[in-house]
Amino acid sequence: MLYPKKTNFHYIDIRVVTPEEMSVPELRNDVVSRLHDIFADAPKHSFALAFPEYRGQFLGDIIRVFGIDRVLMDMLLTQMQHHFFFRDYTDVSPINTVPEDFKGPYVSYERYRVPNLRSNEGKPHRREKRLLKAKQLPHLKVTSNGNKKTFLIPILMIEVDGKTPFTPNGYGLGSSANKIALPYV
Repeated sequence: MLYPKKTNFHYIDIRVVTPEEMSVPELRNDVVSRLHDIFADAPKHSFALAFPEYRGQFLGDIIRVFGIDRVLMDMLLTQMQHHFFFRDYTDVSPINTVPEDFKGPYVSYERYRVPNLRSNEGKPHRREKRLLKAKQLPHLKVTSNGNKKTFLIPILMIEVDGKTPFTPNGYGLGSSANKIALPYV
């Protein structure tokens, strides 16, 4: 497992620039879907997502992509610079490096899961509680590349210590069982 040192974190900010016919959430969802496609072609656990403007039910119009491999970050930036969607609908920053003396805090952006009915037999109250909480969280709306179904990914941001492995899922997120400590810069 990769345990990044503070000096190993690099990040790119992607600010959505909304045309009149699209909203910030629609465009942000499209950005995340396109990033997911790019992440699928990279080595596993290469990139993690952050939402530096996360407040209440608002994810904001900036998506921050973290990585610990500078070469992969360079490749990601090049792909975005040559892709019409990122050129036309986003402002992409150069690659930034987290300062060596960064002392925290660290946060994890996790996919908040609601158990399905089958896995939650005998515990209906647990599912109901998690459904209520999920409705209060900001979310992404994405479409699966496999079955083409659209689904919501509720996002929970929590403060964590800086000693977790860098193992984001295919969408660049952590989970309740797999926290990803990202510098809150």
